[in-house]
Amino acid sequence: MNITRNVSIVIAGMVFAMALFGLFTLHTFAGTGHSVSGWAWGGGVDLDSTTADPPGNDNPAGYDGMGWISFNSTNCDTDSDGTVDDPDCIAAIDAAAAVGGYAPKYAQADYGVSIPMGAGDLSGYAWSDYYGWISFEDADIADCAPALAPAARTAGDHITGGARILAIKEAKAALNAGGYDGCIVFDHGRADEPTIDTAAGALTGYAWSSDLGWIDMSAVALTPPVLGPSLVICPATPPSIEGGGSGTVQLTAYYRDSGIPITCGTYGDPTDWDVTDDTLTAAADETTWSSADTAIATVGNATNPGLVTGQATAGGTIVTVEYDIDSNPSTPNLTAQKNISVGCTCVPTQDSVCAGVVYADSCGAAGSCIGTKVCPLIPQ
Repeated sequence: MNITRNVSIVIAGMVFAMALFGLFTLHTFAGTGHSVSGWAWGGGVDLDSTTADPPGNDNPAGYDGMGWISFNSTNCDTDSDGTVDDPDCIAAIDAAAAVGGYAPKYAQADYGVSIPMGAGDLSGYAWSDYYGWISFEDADIADCAPALAPAARTAGDHITGGARILAIKEAKAALNAGGYDGCIVFDHGRADEPTIDTAAGALTGYAWSSDLGWIDMSAVALTPPVLGPSLVICPATPPSIEGGGSGTVQLTAYYRDSGIPITCGTYGDPTDWDVTDDTLTAAADETTWSSADTAIATVGNATNPGLVTGQATAGGTIVTVEYDIDSNPSTPNLTAQKNISVGCTCVPTQDSVCAGVVYADSCGAAGSCIGTKVCPLIPQ
């Protein structure tokens, strides 16, 4: 008797029963709001081993692996209306219903997996017709052994950490998982660990399940969300500047016409982005700078744009840049803001003035700074 195969059939049957009778928690996450789509292949009895077109080829009675794993509900529900409309998905549902002896159901929950555009954790849920929900949420891998880190994208575009088959996790909690734990590992140590091919916008490599074997990730696609324009003022945290007209700080506005909202320092220099379809420019003629309180600090426009000069002896103001996207007065402009603090410092620094010597601060206030340096006595 193939005990492993029988246990997998039992668990897969549990997934179907729990979904059919509403006993399995349904996690809903809008497919169109996630950056990953496509399918992973976890193996199984395939009626047509010469084709890899998902998902109408696998035998729903096989359960030798995980079968096709969908990473986005839009794979089967192409118009996101809550009903399966893809012909291959409908064929798979009909085939499974015929084998199982139940009426086919075409309702489709919204779900998906998200991979960040830079280094960071993955999130969301994928769906296996054999085993149900696969979680990429941190909390669901807490009791995996050996311990797994949260699924993440590294700075080198590798996928590390792990995910979890929730049906097996719940069966394990009920002491009914037959030794399975449902944990899936991405950084398994082989040369073919999952990696993001940024040029192709797709994953390569394999994940590993000690319960169910290798999972081919090569049909999983990464699609950056299409977002509108963004504007940011850099540096992210401007230094405090000296008041009294003597201190300055240079601010720069950066604009991006689409894609992930731009931020200062996410990848170092804000011009260092690897999304070639987007535009990133230092805003110049299209910008208008202003200070909420010019008595505290002024900011340059046509001359020295973005150069902030402290005017008062103390205080703070909000500096705003407004960017005109299309020179159309009826179109709202983008704005970004930054807080600027103004104060007074002792110049020269205290350790360069002899102890007891009193001098003015940068704002001109006499007697506010006292030197601390020990100086030799001047011979009489």
